[in-house]
Amino acid sequence: MHTTRHLAGLRRAAAILVAAALAVAGLGTLPASAAPQSADLPTLNITLADPDASHNSLNYVHASKDNKVATTMTLEDPSGAHSIEAPVAGEIKGRGNFTWNLPKKPYQIKFADNTSVLGMASSKTWVLLANAADASLMRNKVAFEFAEKIGLAYSPESRWVDLRVNGQYMGNYQISEKTEVKKNRVDLKHEQGVMVELDNNYGTAEDYYFRTGTSKSLFVLKEAKSDVPDLDEGPLPAATQAGWDDIKNTLNRVDQLLAAAKVDWAALSALIDVDSFIKYYFVYELTANPELSQSSIYFYKDGPSSKLFAGPVWDFDSGLGNYDRAPHLGSNPNTDYAKSISILRQQGNGWYHDLFRTEEFLDRAQTLWNQSIRAEAVLIPAKITRWEGQLKTSAANNFNKWKILGGPTLLIPGWGKNYSTTYAGEVAYLRDWMKTRITMLAKEHTPTPRLRYRGHVQLVGWQPKVNTGQVAGTVGQDKRLESILLATPGTSAIDSIQGIAHIQEIGWTSWGQAATLGTTGQDKRLEAVAYRLTGSLANQYDISYRVHIQDIGWQGWKVNSEMAGTEGQGKRIEAIQIRLLSKAAVTFPALPPEPTPTPTPTATPTPTPTATPTATPTATPSATPTPTPTATPTATPTPTPTPTPTPTQNLTVRASYNGNVQDFGWTQVYENGATLGQVGKRLEAIKLKVASPQVTGNLTYRAHVQEVGWQPWIEAASGRYIGTEGRSLRVEAFEVKLNGDLATKFDIRYRAYVKGKGWQAWVSNGQTAGTTGQSLQIEQVQFQAVRKAG
Repeated sequence: MHTTRHLAGLRRAAAILVAAALAVAGLGTLPASAAPQSADLPTLNITLADPDASHNSLNYVHASKDNKVATTMTLEDPSGAHSIEAPVAGEIKGRGNFTWNLPKKPYQIKFADNTSVLGMASSKTWVLLANAADASLMRNKVAFEFAEKIGLAYSPESRWVDLRVNGQYMGNYQISEKTEVKKNRVDLKHEQGVMVELDNNYGTAEDYYFRTGTSKSLFVLKEAKSDVPDLDEGPLPAATQAGWDDIKNTLNRVDQLLAAAKVDWAALSALIDVDSFIKYYFVYELTANPELSQSSIYFYKDGPSSKLFAGPVWDFDSGLGNYDRAPHLGSNPNTDYAKSISILRQQGNGWYHDLFRTEEFLDRAQTLWNQSIRAEAVLIPAKITRWEGQLKTSAANNFNKWKILGGPTLLIPGWGKNYSTTYAGEVAYLRDWMKTRITMLAKEHTPTPRLRYRGHVQLVGWQPKVNTGQVAGTVGQDKRLESILLATPGTSAIDSIQGIAHIQEIGWTSWGQAATLGTTGQDKRLEAVAYRLTGSLANQYDISYRVHIQDIGWQGWKVNSEMAGTEGQGKRIEAIQIRLLSKAAVTFPALPPEPTPTPTPTATPTPTPTATPTATPTATPSATPTPTPTATPTATPTPTPTPTPTPTQNLTVRASYNGNVQDFGWTQVYENGATLGQVGKRLEAIKLKVASPQVTGNLTYRAHVQEVGWQPWIEAASGRYIGTEGRSLRVEAFEVKLNGDLATKFDIRYRAYVKGKGWQAWVSNGQTAGTTGQSLQIEQVQFQAVRKAG
């Protein structure tokens, strides 16, 4: 929204003209010869050049985010492709809400004329995101690029730069397109086109806002094709007022439709652009961004006949696991979050919970995920690795200035993630978190029989039905869940789902079809439940579930017959989430080589040098001479191994394992060398299996646990884990031994990542991994079962 007043606008225009004159004269800027801050990234140089000399300091800019100062700017691009060598005029001001209060501040810059920055489409206004609370420097970039790649219209483009103001290095910044209604931005065509923001946090400070009639969600008029002047400048232009009135009617109607026990899909889908809402959802679910119910959530309409569109995306500092100790703020990468966010946060807008109650919305979401969204999601870990290489030098400079590594969170203390001691550690955490999250979403959205269920709640009765992964029951209302009704619409899969329940004053029921667990009309609480699959369903899927318990909160996720809830404590289950997850492995491909950097530098000098490297000298070595030596296959070594080793070659073995991780609960199952656990989180329990189809035997293992010491050796055949659950005790060391024929044919190798020490060396066959007597938690583990040498 424009915040200019008429006189202030005239003063700023004059200041920009003065800055432009200084720029033409070559004054008020850094020397053109100033080297970039790092060789890998462009450097943006800003010189404060206000006619009022008292404004030409960062102290003045930082005194209020409304203070605007005229500037001149240059941009040094190491590739030479996008440099702005001649100083250009503009202005700078502060921006942001929570982030403005951090030491490293975000800014908005405005050029006097439309300007292309680093290949992005021309515009006047740009945002400099400080990413001050995000020590990976990548969270906004991951989300913005993912949104753009999956086709969400008007997703902001961005690039990283090193920033200098008046010659002073300010750190690594992300220069981004602004979310505004303009050409090359949110390019609305109709004179009544408007963009609004859901802003339950700060909206009442804006000039134009309203609350919807049903959910009382607060929306702000943010931008409009026909302008949004300040309130004290007079009324809205007639076209803007008409667009504002129209979108308020639409928002109210959507709010009403979604609050109904059964959503009228025909009426709803006539009002909203379904695909944009689904793409928007996947960006926020993938990143577990807690802002989704609160603020920085944008919608637009391009005139009265337009549908309501979701987007653009914005503000991901709090997502992607940056709150790692607050499940209600998205800390657990294994949890369905955005589709029930208003219940998990116990506040804010709950549209996505209601959208996912509708089977049509879920069907379309599954289709889009499998058509195109999944393919982009699985590339994210490789992109994070590539970006780490690009940012390495700039990040080192940034954290030399802003010394937050190894320190406490800049988000809410006690909930936000404390920072790793190294930039590499921050990036590894982000990459691992994203891999876990993408794996969960891929396993859930692979075509599976849909679970549709509802809860019978004390004083409420039967709630509306919800779908896979959503919350049934209540949170924060002290109401017992008395019964769960489960179905698989359109399939007979329910015949292969069994369940048991522990009911107040009754105890455990017997295993049976899971269609109904619990009682109604008897005022009895559910205290624990378990589900399992049978037949072919059990070969393809795992059933995963978790419960919210009186005085405890959300437990970790349970899977396949494990008990969720408590026994003998008299505590009620209050809510539940249930889902089917595919057993199919999720792979993360490497990225193809980047096309952009290579051609750009080579193109500038001359085409001829490009011909030289590609010339036949390179081809000649790999020509026929190289294949010819591959006559080695003809050598008789190949026949010799065939008779004897074939049987031994057929021996296969698999180590599979999962763990109970601090704040996350039980993880998915990992195999053969994959990393279980998360840096910064204690491992509280480990469940390990080693099996070979050709060889009999099992394993025994034990753990050294905080305040317990060495536990007794136990047989893995019993299905028991080592460590503890529900006691918040760290595993400090463990030992594993194979027995039976397994021990004669295979070795079990394992290693631990110990807090403050990192990865230890591999050990095997009963040796100790971890430490004792040092009070250090194990955070990650890897296991491998391998053939014995010889």
